[in-house]
Amino acid sequence: KVVLTVARLVERKGIDYALRAFAEVKKEFKDSKFVVVGEGPERSNLGNLAAKLGLKEDVIFAGAVGNDELVDYYNACDLFVLPSIVNDKEFQSEGFGIVFLEANACGKPVVGTRTAGIVDAFDENNTGLLVEQKNVGELAAAMKKILSDTKLAKKMGENGRKRAVENFDWKVVAENFETNVLKKMGVKLK
Repeated sequence: KVVLTVARLVERKGIDYALRAFAEVKKEFKDSKFVVVGEGPERSNLGNLAAKLGLKEDVIFAGAVGNDELVDYYNACDLFVLPSIVNDKEFQSEGFGIVFLEANACGKPVVGTRTAGIVDAFDENNTGLLVEQKNVGELAAAMKKILSDTKLAKKMGENGRKRAVENFDWKVVAENFETNVLKKMGVKLK
């Protein structure tokens, strides 16, 4: 099984919680790998944590990748996970979890945290599972639930793809903006 995270490697993305949860997942899914796509100031800390958790050979830090290559990573994974947290020091959180929609658009189930804009990217229990932030046990349980149930994973991936295409395709977003905002403001497009 392949678990994927795509993010800037900063504290508020909660990747340290994902690594701790993956250590629990690894006990049940011995051949699993965790792939982290992205760069950032937390890279060395995350690498050290992976080594401390005994995951040095099981966590792959892929670095930054281009959009074309990114699709290949999404398509190769079995589960997308990003347990973002609200950073109390800087009062920062996710504005919207577009990476969850990207994973869903590739037919992949997702796990995220019930924080800020992430909830807007989810159809909870249909496209993926939401857990409380900073809760490693709950995060590991959600990951195991999806990885151990291929029918559930497939259904969530299918639901996610359908939702991403029907509600978040740029053409749909533009039409909704035109209908719900511009027309109400009296703006007419050619």
